[in-house]
Amino acid sequence: MERYFVCQLLPDDYRPSPTAEYEIQVLNGHGQGEVLVFLARDGTVLSALHAKDGPIDGPTIVDRLKIPPTVIAAALASTAGYGEYVDAAGRIVHPMGGW
Repeated sequence: MERYFVCQLLPDDYRPSPTAEYEIQVLNGHGQGEVLVFLARDGTVLSALHAKDGPIDGPTIVDRLKIPPTVIAAALASTAGYGEYVDAAGRIVHPMGGW
């Protein structure tokens, strides 16, 4: 089961671009963020970083990472200071469930 962590960035959070407002972490089987994806306020993907391999480049980052639109919508609906663990359908799930 694919799991993600989504959040709206706080003012002091790392952001690769001043226009980055949201973050999606693609979690690995241990619940750790393996890929970080940064989004603009309108949901446009600005950049992505793999935890070990560094930047992921190209205009089709979301397609290559297979991030469902429901997960992007969940990120855009998040509140600053609060993150949520979601499944591929964008539903909130228990942080440690299924690992």
